[in-house]
Amino acid sequence: MENKLSRHIELLLKLYQSMIDKDSLSGEESEEFNRLCREIFEELIRNPGGIIYIGSKEKKDAYKSSIERLFEIYSGEQICDEILSGGYCGIVFNELDKYAERAKELIPTFINIEPSYKEFYVLYNEAMKCWFNGLENSAVIISCTLLENTLKSEGGKRHKLSRNTNLCRLINEFRSFDLLSASGAEKAHEIRRIRNKIVHHGLNVASAVSLTLVRNTKDILEEIFN
Repeated sequence: MENKLSRHIELLLKLYQSMIDKDSLSGEESEEFNRLCREIFEELIRNPGGIIYIGSKEKKDAYKSSIERLFEIYSGEQICDEILSGGYCGIVFNELDKYAERAKELIPTFINIEPSYKEFYVLYNEAMKCWFNGLENSAVIISCTLLENTLKSEGGKRHKLSRNTNLCRLINEFRSFDLLSASGAEKAHEIRRIRNKIVHHGLNVASAVSLTLVRNTKDILEEIFN
């Protein structure tokens, strides 16, 4: 992306110069500039809000400015028309296929956790929405947050366990007091381990693994509350 942006700015400056000197931008360069605009914008649309690392602050500011101008060229209506007509490498059709496949996986979640425990309903639904929209890592992170918050809350409130300990120790304490089965504790440790790999080592979790971990979180919490 950085090479494309660098060339885009180089040609953009020539384009501005051509308003004074008509020979400063050749026909081939004009075609290249238009092609780069399309390619760069397509990458941005396919990864909205994505991270682009630029080492130099001066270049970063220049690239940011050129991208902002590029976005000014396209209206929301133009983007929508392009997507619906199969543009941007058929992004809408690819997403529809993914939508259908993921929707088939998500049958309703039947639980016996009291609705008064609002954090579960908020975070579990959020984790499911993340997974459904292809944010597998986020789904696992939210699930682990729900698990940790529940163990701290229930351990301190009902069983007088310490709230100021890490998740690994919390899981082990719940297991030692028979508040979690061996299977439940192992599932909890798996969620913890994978969350740590995501956060600290940049692991990208497979879709099926992510969904399993989200559902395991629900099973663990049902075990705790029952």
